[in-house]
Amino acid sequence: MPGWHLRNRRTAPRPSSRTFISGRRRSSSLEEIAAGVERMQDNLDEQRVESVLDASAAGGRGVCGMSPTLVALGTGAVNEVLLSVRLANSSPMDAERVGGEALRSGVRVTCVSGRGAGLLDRQAGGVAGGRWFASPVSGAASSDFASAERDV
Repeated sequence: MPGWHLRNRRTAPRPSSRTFISGRRRSSSLEEIAAGVERMQDNLDEQRVESVLDASAAGGRGVCGMSPTLVALGTGAVNEVLLSVRLANSSPMDAERVGGEALRSGVRVTCVSGRGAGLLDRQAGGVAGGRWFASPVSGAASSDFASAERDV
């Protein structure tokens, strides 16, 4: 049947000219996009925090807490430091100390907010580090990381 595809083709309804002239429709779309991007970033931050916390708990490629993170930075064992926004706001000197050490070491610093920050605050005191290599001693922390808490 010639022309069948033209009669049964689905087409999207054409937007009225008001959609494009009115700033209201456009701004609500931008707000929706911004909210979606924020939700995606929150999910990514939460996943990143969970993976570092899980790795730390397994004695693997993560450290939790200020002292273990500083020791890992000093030994070059960390490739990323996660800082919660709450720590940065409530203890700026601590955040500056770990963030400054990370930047001097060429380590990426990620400031986490939202659900990821809450998780980081509850389980790691607002700071954790992702490590390049696993701890040589099994358990939550190697002996040098555990002794660092006493030294720092």
